[in-house]
Amino acid sequence: GAVLAYHFAADGADVCLLTRTPIGYGATAYGTGIMEYDNNLSLVQLGKSIGKQAAVDCLNRYCDALDSIETLCDSLDTDVGFARRDALSYTPSGDHGDFFHTEYLIRRHNGFDVEYLDRAAARDRYSFPLEDGILSKGLAAEMDPYRFTQALVQKASREFGLRCYEMS
Repeated sequence: GAVLAYHFAADGADVCLLTRTPIGYGATAYGTGIMEYDNNLSLVQLGKSIGKQAAVDCLNRYCDALDSIETLCDSLDTDVGFARRDALSYTPSGDHGDFFHTEYLIRRHNGFDVEYLDRAAARDRYSFPLEDGILSKGLAAEMDPYRFTQALVQKASREFGLRCYEMS
């Protein structure tokens, strides 16, 4: 709600945000603040459902959304703890056949910054069993969702006239 209110207000709409609890409480405060660009979507599986190009477009939109959130966080007066992270998808056993290697090749071919990891490559990097995996570089992030929401509403109120009423 806070993100929508911010964008509507920034675009000149007369916005009033109403909330039953204090801003940023509830699910926002309890959220992990972890964002991954692919949300464990497989380009191979998604491509079978919606088509190869649509699957690539979908993952690109996730990347664009992550970039937009980073830009928005950078524009706030408060440090909301936004930090880019790598994301690791893996299997601890060899029961996935060539799934991860095929997925890696498709992602790399489509311009995603990924690294393929097999057991030998992962042995010295991780303390847990990893048979096959994909390391997506810089395509995940974390932030403090409570601070983000607070800072977003404050900026929208100050700069764009957003009115906010907490009904706690």
